[in-house]
Amino acid sequence: MKKIAIYISLMVISLQAIMTQTVVKMNLAQQAKEALKVVVLFDEEVPGGMTVVLGLMGYQLNGGMSPYTYEWYQNSKLIGTGDIISLVPANGDQVTLKVKDKNRCYSQSSINMKVRGLKQEGTDDISGGISVFPTFVTNQQIQIKLPALKSDDEALIRFMDLNAKVLITKNINESSTIHFDLPPGSYFVSVRTNEFQLVKKIVVNN
Repeated sequence: MKKIAIYISLMVISLQAIMTQTVVKMNLAQQAKEALKVVVLFDEEVPGGMTVVLGLMGYQLNGGMSPYTYEWYQNSKLIGTGDIISLVPANGDQVTLKVKDKNRCYSQSSINMKVRGLKQEGTDDISGGISVFPTFVTNQQIQIKLPALKSDDEALIRFMDLNAKVLITKNINESSTIHFDLPPGSYFVSVRTNEFQLVKKIVVNN
């Protein structure tokens, strides 16, 4: 009888333990309507020794759930984590953009850079007739020279820090003097039309 009583007591304790278990409801991550996909669109030849700003020149991102995080690789080496990146490529360098969404799904796209012969020392960076000067700025203004643009075209001017963060954006449709207000330091100036792009490094010293 004692064994039966002990057995019944154990069964009661087991049933009580089962009845007092806590049920935790897990919230499932919201699902994206479309799968995440990124495609780098840049496929242009650039002059050797020229700073290229990828992201400004375009990539296509579809699907997934925001916010997104970005990783840029040059020949498998991580070189940046913003939505745009600046680099000086060599011919044949593989540049890869890896994008991860809120749900940690990711997509990546790679391109091989096309770089023509190195520019001669002492020459100005000119692309399609675009030029930026001076490169050493003391009065918070620069001159931008443009070729003749089509009636529906204009130049997008962007001032960026050395991490390619856009600080100032302007639009012009002819050669102009661009006024700005930036603290002393080094910056990139990107000039882009429908046909040409130039990226120039300037030094501001008030």
